[in-house]
Amino acid sequence: MSDSDTTPPAPTRTRGPIPIKWHHSTFEVALVSVQALTAAVTMIVALVGAVYVQQEHEDRRQARMTRAWNLIHMTQGELFYNVGQVEALQSLFETDANLREINMSSRFLQGIQLPGVDLFRANFRHSKLMQANLRGARLGRVDFVKANLTDANLEEADLRGASLSAADLTRANFRSADFEGAIIGSTNLTGADFAEARGLVAEQFANSCADPADPPALPAGLPQPPAC
Repeated sequence: MSDSDTTPPAPTRTRGPIPIKWHHSTFEVALVSVQALTAAVTMIVALVGAVYVQQEHEDRRQARMTRAWNLIHMTQGELFYNVGQVEALQSLFETDANLREINMSSRFLQGIQLPGVDLFRANFRHSKLMQANLRGARLGRVDFVKANLTDANLEEADLRGASLSAADLTRANFRSADFEGAIIGSTNLTGADFAEARGLVAEQFANSCADPADPPALPAGLPQPPAC
């Protein structure tokens, strides 16, 4: 056996992980700065755009309201057909305009849609409101004298202190409406629905009448009106 065979093997060296050193070049720092600036500019542009869109929407809203008010104020005298009154009033309603005490006397408003509208002390004297939707509307002290409310929906409406004298209420829906202090004398009640209405007393229906073939639905205890 030779000397080389008896020489012990050299110890194995285990290499540890080579540490990684991060070096940020001037180019890399500049790139990060540009990206941050781009994000900031994008955000600012988005905010400015949102403000512009909001302002444009408000400008259009104001212009729409102005046109509607002008149409309502320019149209006077008794109207027997729609000349934009329905669209104008609905437009004001949809843009949250204040419609309390508005004067809409002698207007043709058939089929108008104003559910939940606030028309406190408004004037609809002699107006045509056939098939109008005023469900849940606030109609306290509104003037409906000689108005035509045939087939109109006033379910759950607040009619406290309203005047419906000599109005045509044929087949109108007044279910669950509040009539405290309202005046309903000399009206046509044919087919009208007053079921569960509140604040009604017999004296309010003085001189009112109805077709016996189609009597109104009245709260318990109220007598049917005489035949028209």
